[in-house]
Amino acid sequence: MDMYTFLESELAKHVKFYAQKLRETKSSLRHLRMRRNTERVRFSVHLHDGWSDEKEVTIRSRPSLEKAMKAATASYRKINNRSDVQARCTVTAFVPAPGGSARINLPRSMWGQYFDEYSKAPPPKPPRGGSPFRD
Repeated sequence: MDMYTFLESELAKHVKFYAQKLRETKSSLRHLRMRRNTERVRFSVHLHDGWSDEKEVTIRSRPSLEKAMKAATASYRKINNRSDVQARCTVTAFVPAPGGSARINLPRSMWGQYFDEYSKAPPPKPPRGGSPFRD
């Protein structure tokens, strides 16, 4: 196969792929406009730490973005044995439609308040057996 034939074949595949994605996106937009709400939108929260060997977490959730973020940060703390979350976060919304779903990367302005709230270390628990300041 020569270069021209190869490139022509690859570009034809790209056209077919993106035509399908465009149909799915248009379908998702129509359905979102018909419903006028985001109840069926699924969210994917991905927490990853690029500079160390901590484990990554990806949580996919339908109920709400806040619940997805809460679950992801709790899972990240648990599997990495941490009290806080020091990781990069990416959030994706999947808008459903009969022919598939459109994938939208959400900006931090849409999810940052949840990440800030749930990534902090919880306050320390008081010691058992009463006050440590006894005589």
